[in-house]
Amino acid sequence: MKLKKILIFVLPIAFAMMIHGFVALHWRYSFNSDEAAVGMRSFHLVENGRLEVSAFRKDYYGDLPQIIQAPVLRLTGHNVVVIRIFALIYLLLFFILHAILTTRLLGARTAAISLVFMALASLPILTDTTMFYFFLWPALNLAALLCLTITCSDRFRHLRQFLIGFLLGLALWCTGQTYIYGLVTGIIFLLGSEEWEKISASIVDYAGKTFGIPAKITRFIVFAVILFLFLHSFISNDHGCHVARKVLLAFVAGIGIAILTVSRRKKSLVAGGSNILLGFVLGMSPRIYDVVFFGNVPHHKGVFVMPTDGRVSEFIRNILPFLFGAPSPLEMGMMPGILWTFFAAVMAGCFIAFVWGQRAPLMKLVTLSHIDRQDRGAIIFMLLFVITVLANLCYFFPVLCTRYAIVAWPVAAVIVAFSLSRLIQRYRKAGIVLAAFLVILLFQQRFKELSQIVYASHVSPDNKCAQSNMDQLQDFLSKHGIDGGYAGFWQAYVINFLTQEKYLFAPWENYRRYPGLERKAQSGSSLAYLVGPLTDFTDVVSPRLAGGTSVETLLNYYQEIRETGTPLRPGFIEHLQKQKIIMRQTVGVFDVWILTNDR
Repeated sequence: MKLKKILIFVLPIAFAMMIHGFVALHWRYSFNSDEAAVGMRSFHLVENGRLEVSAFRKDYYGDLPQIIQAPVLRLTGHNVVVIRIFALIYLLLFFILHAILTTRLLGARTAAISLVFMALASLPILTDTTMFYFFLWPALNLAALLCLTITCSDRFRHLRQFLIGFLLGLALWCTGQTYIYGLVTGIIFLLGSEEWEKISASIVDYAGKTFGIPAKITRFIVFAVILFLFLHSFISNDHGCHVARKVLLAFVAGIGIAILTVSRRKKSLVAGGSNILLGFVLGMSPRIYDVVFFGNVPHHKGVFVMPTDGRVSEFIRNILPFLFGAPSPLEMGMMPGILWTFFAAVMAGCFIAFVWGQRAPLMKLVTLSHIDRQDRGAIIFMLLFVITVLANLCYFFPVLCTRYAIVAWPVAAVIVAFSLSRLIQRYRKAGIVLAAFLVILLFQQRFKELSQIVYASHVSPDNKCAQSNMDQLQDFLSKHGIDGGYAGFWQAYVINFLTQEKYLFAPWENYRRYPGLERKAQSGSSLAYLVGPLTDFTDVVSPRLAGGTSVETLLNYYQEIRETGTPLRPGFIEHLQKQKIIMRQTVGVFDVWILTNDR
C-alpha cells in the first residue's frame, strides 16, 4: 500500500521532469539575455569587495538564487547547462511541495492528477519554468513552504509562527511577486480567528438593528468595500488613490485595535505577532542590511494600472489558455479548432465545477465569515488564482508575459484535477475516459511543440544562439580586432555569456545590468554595433537600414526605435554622432556595423 502511494506521485513527477528537462536542455531554443545576465551575475557575485543583495542593483530581485549557484558556476565557467540544471532542481522541489500541499488540502487523487497536467504545461509555461530567472522558482518554493506552514496544526506554535514570518520575508526578498502569498496568509489567519468571528458578528448586529440589513448582505457589502479600496489603492495614481489608501490603512488599523480589544488571548496574540515579525526581519535581513549600512533604499515605482477592455480581452485570449495547457487562439493552427473549442469548454466546466463544489467555503470568503481549518484548501487555491489574475490584468508590463501569471498555473492544474477527481469518483468510467482523452490531447500538442523546439535548437538557421552563428560572429570580431560594442538587449548578454565574456556588448536600450562591464564594452577605439539578429522578433529591421552604409542610416534606425517608446541609454545618440563608419556586413544572422571614434 505504501509503495502504491509513493508511485502515485513518483510517476507523474518523473513524467513532468522528463518533459521539462527536455525543454531545459534544449536551451538554444529559449536562452535569452535575462537568463544570461543571471548567469553572469552568479559568476561575478562578489563585486566591489562586498556581497550585493539585489540582483543588478534592482529594488525587487533578491540575490538568493545567484548565491546558491555561484560556487558551481565558479568551477564550471559560463555554462548554460549548469544554470538549467539548477532550474530543474528548483522545479523538482516545487513539484514535491505542490504534491504534499495539494494532498493535505484536497486529497491525493487531486494532487496526482494535477501533477500530470503540470507535466503537460503549455509551451510558454514550459519555457518560463525551465529558465533560471532570478526570482521565479526559489520564491515560489518558499511560498509553497509558507502555505504548508499555514496548514499545519497548532503544535509547536511559536516555531510555526516564526517560520511563517521568515519564509514570507525571504520570499519577498527574492521577488515582490510573492506579496500574493502574504495577502493569502493574512486573510486565512484573520478569517480563521475567533476575534474576527466576534467583530463580524458585531458589525452584522449593528447593521441589522440600525439599518435593517440582512446579515449576509452586510457581510458582502463589507467585502465589496474592502475589495474596492484595495484595488483603487494600487491601480490608480490620482487623488482618489491616496484617499483610498488612507481609508484602507485606517480600516486595517481599526481591525487590529478591535482584535486586541475583544480578544481573550492578548498575550498569545502579541507573542505570535512578535514571532512572525522576528522571523520576517530575519528573512528580510539582507535587504535591511543593505539599507542600514549602505543606504540602498528601495524606490518602488507604481506598477499597477487600471485594466482596460483590451488588456482583459488579451489576457483571456492569450494567457488564460496557456495556464490550463491549451495553445492560445493565436496558435490554434497547432490544434484543430474543434478540439480547441472542446478543450476550452471542458476547462471552463472544470472551473465552474470547482467553484460549485467548493461553494460553501468560497461563500464564507466573499461574506467574510469565519472559516474553519477544512475550508482552507479551496480558499487558498482560489485566492492565489484570483489575486494573480487581477494583478496580471493591472500590471503595467505587457500582458503577454506568462511569468507574471505563473502563480496561477499550478492552481489551474489543481482546479482541473479536483473537478476530474470528483467526476471519476461519481461516474468512474466516464471520468476516466474524459481525463484520458484530455491527457492524450495535451500530450499530442506537447509532442508537436517539442518537435519545434528540436528544430529551433539544432536545425533552424535563424537561431541567434546556434553554434554556427556564434562561431561566425566570434571569428569576424576577432579578425577585425573588435572586443566590444553595442547590441539590442535581447542579444547583448547572450553574446557576452556564450563567448565567455571575451566579447562584451552593452545594450543600446537603457536596461543596465553591469555598469562595469558596460564601460569595458565601450572602451575600444573601434566598436561593433549589432542590429538584429535579422530574424529576431524583438528587433525587426527597419526599412531605413536597407542598403545604407552611413552613420546617418544607423542614426535614423535608432531614432525610429526611440520614437516607438523604447528608452535608449543616455547619451547614446550623441555618442553615435561622433563615430565614423568602417564597414557593414551580414555575419550569420547578425547585421554587424563597425564604427570608430576617429571621425
